[in-house]
Amino acid sequence: MTTAESPPKGKSASWFRHFPRDPIWRFLLAGLLLYGLDLLLGSPLSGEWQQDLLAPHDHERTIVLSRELVASFAQSATGPRTEQEQQAAREAYVRKEVLVREARRLGLDRSDLLVRSRLVQKMEYILEESTHLSEPSTQELQSWLHEHRERYLEPARVSFQHLYFSTERRGEQARPDAMEALDETRYGGSPPGDPFLHGAEIPPRTRRELASTFGGSFAETLMSLPVGRWEGPVESRYGFHLVKIHSRSTDRLPEVAEINAQLRRDLLVARQADALKTLEDRLISNYIVVLE
Repeated sequence: MTTAESPPKGKSASWFRHFPRDPIWRFLLAGLLLYGLDLLLGSPLSGEWQQDLLAPHDHERTIVLSRELVASFAQSATGPRTEQEQQAAREAYVRKEVLVREARRLGLDRSDLLVRSRLVQKMEYILEESTHLSEPSTQELQSWLHEHRERYLEPARVSFQHLYFSTERRGEQARPDAMEALDETRYGGSPPGDPFLHGAEIPPRTRRELASTFGGSFAETLMSLPVGRWEGPVESRYGFHLVKIHSRSTDRLPEVAEINAQLRRDLLVARQADALKTLEDRLISNYIVVLE
């Protein structure tokens, strides 16, 4: 009778014992385990946004650290950095650069108004730097001055002395008291008035400055009173005044030499704005605007 031979002792056990040692099988087994855990627990990157974030991209993935940039990492605001600190600075730069590129890829720079505003400012700066403005001549400054004379016109000013008669203190008697005091001045008298917040002597003031203090009608009246004698009573928002004009100038347009620096600055700023608009219009002409 023939008896079937049994498999060599330990062969099957040896196969299982050697299975985990094979690198290929270990890799497959680890992958199956991770896949099972992912299904069981749920992957933290299971959403579409995370999948898109970590997916391979077509855009440039190389971050170049130039020699100048690397050299800048060696120094901080407080002094030289250690090798460890330089390494940390390099890693921080790379981390920020990666986040910036990923943010752009996801379109975050297109939806953030603050980022858009900053980009516009940077672009305007680049365009301004690309313009070359010629130094204005004296004739050009003269033309600019006359074209914008209202901007540089020195307004008329008036200085005066006054006697104040308060309606708050005197009531309806304020005006008659002022007229009586005027008669005294005509005969060389020095009648007293009421104390005034801004004093009795007013240094040169423009029409606008007088109007802000005394009122518009008071300012207009003082611009036409004769110089050197007591006049009035002139009404203000506070009461009545006797006024003696010391000096009064007329509107005056200064010469180019007097305000050369201001004229030059204003003209160059205007030219810069015109040049910037021209460059922006040229860029805009390359786009098609569609209203939906």
